[in-house]
Amino acid sequence: MYNITVYNKKSDPIRAGFIEMNSADGIEPTLFIANNSGQSIKYVDFNATFYNAVGDKIRNDIGNSYSKALQIIGPIKPWTMDYFKWNPVFYSPVVKRMYVKSATITYMDGSKKTVSIRKSFSYSKKDANKYYKYI
Repeated sequence: MYNITVYNKKSDPIRAGFIEMNSADGIEPTLFIANNSGQSIKYVDFNATFYNAVGDKIRNDIGNSYSKALQIIGPIKPWTMDYFKWNPVFYSPVVKRMYVKSATITYMDGSKKTVSIRKSFSYSKKDANKYYKYI
């Protein structure tokens, strides 16, 4: 985990990300999470849904589900950004993108906030490249 200072006050915690496929068709997401609040984040929970090249939702080869619940465990200090990478979370040779609709943020005091994300992540690292210089 790496920290950089973030001054953008946007409420969406997911700034950028991408997916990678390993040799066993396992999908490994990487996300850059920003804490633009005045309080430390304990958890960020969200469901990722996976799609093929023509936009169809696809099933996991292991478990047969369409989505995967993911959790980021903090703490993430206020006004910082952290980088998170998962081991394989989904298995399919036809995955082309991962979609996240919303996330629930749990703060250290136990309060929660659900925020809209509505972002897709592909194999392109283009959007994430601007954050790599900070980590």
